[in-house]
Amino acid sequence: MEYARGFSEGHAACAEDLIKDSDGNYAFEIIDKAGATQFTLKGTMVWQFQEGLMHFARGGKIGFTDTRGQEVIEPIYQSVAYYSSGFYHGYVAAQKDDKWGVIDTSGQEIVPIEYDKAYTFHDGYCIALKDHEITIFKEPEQTP
Repeated sequence: MEYARGFSEGHAACAEDLIKDSDGNYAFEIIDKAGATQFTLKGTMVWQFQEGLMHFARGGKIGFTDTRGQEVIEPIYQSVAYYSSGFYHGYVAAQKDDKWGVIDTSGQEIVPIEYDKAYTFHDGYCIALKDHEITIFKEPEQTP
């Protein structure tokens, strides 16, 4: 094994050989605690699962997959400012076209991606900066 990430939410990412394919991607195996491959993910980097999603890089952009290997959020983001290794209470700050906002686990923009910097929700609020002005957003009410 040439590459491995630690377990999170019952899964770990590893790669037998770090050999890039013609698109510049590696083949990461996502395994369970028994060592069985659950799915293979093509990309240049993978992180750990957080709240059922794992972010990965492909083609210079970041997207998210679920624990079954379904790409829940396509790789369109330049960066994500994550807590630990992904979503925090259902949200993550994401950068696209040099602007920041906050998305939820379905990819919906909760804070529009139009700020110079945005931080994910903590204690029910987040801060976004644009042209040296601060905007404070209240976390949306969660429906049961």
